[in-house]
Amino acid sequence: MRSLVAVLVLTLALPSLALAQGSGVTVLEAGAAPQAPLRHRFQAGQTQAVRLRVQTEMRMSAGEQSQTVPMPILRLDLRFGPTTVANARLRYPYEVTDVGISGGEDPALNERVATQIRGLVGARGIAEVDARGDVVEFTYELPEGASPELESQSRMLRDSLTRMLPRFPEEPVGVGARWRIVDDLALPSTTVRVGTTYRLVSRDGDRIELEVTTAILDEDAGSADVEVSGSGRLRFQIGTLRMIGRVQTVASASMRGPRGPMRMRIRTRMQVAPN
Repeated sequence: MRSLVAVLVLTLALPSLALAQGSGVTVLEAGAAPQAPLRHRFQAGQTQAVRLRVQTEMRMSAGEQSQTVPMPILRLDLRFGPTTVANARLRYPYEVTDVGISGGEDPALNERVATQIRGLVGARGIAEVDARGDVVEFTYELPEGASPELESQSRMLRDSLTRMLPRFPEEPVGVGARWRIVDDLALPSTTVRVGTTYRLVSRDGDRIELEVTTAILDEDAGSADVEVSGSGRLRFQIGTLRMIGRVQTVASASMRGPRGPMRMRIRTRMQVAPN
């Protein structure tokens, strides 16, 4: 079984927080009139505490045998800011300030998970984004003395943190508009192309609500049959670092093993909110 830290960062990556740097934003529908550009308006001196809660259900099967892993709910607290602004770009430090778990049915598994994610406390870096949410600069550092295993397992967490702000299209859009971002998702044995589609559900001044759907775009993901899908909603206030959202994702992979077909399915519910 992959470590629970790896599961954590996989769930953070889909779909509300983007994957590896993608190829751009494509507008699918411009939406209703009036249409106007969506742009971040940055202010210096902001700070924001954010809490992520991740509930994951994992099921694995090999041949006629199957197992459901009773994974606990994971909590990840982050602090962003204070922000600085230069050349119409927002620059902000971030840090993982605390982690925790709740629930779960297996005390030994809970303790193992708690020990693994405890190593993320103190992870920090700096991000810089432009007015459309594109990442211009990003750094990520684990605490001193972090194990090579944790460095490898936290790679997706690092990538997901590059996109804490919504990414907007170049063109003016109105309510009902849809745009897609295509990204690369690195899996243990392959890399697949994933499309994340945003729909502008409502806009009231600087308050916007986005509907998010995610689907895999590759027809052939190599030796493994990989499926990724997701849906959810995000509420965001332009000019701030405040975001509230609920997202559910399902990722599954099938392959042939020495004892017949093998399959892993992970369903994740994630909440993000100011803390």
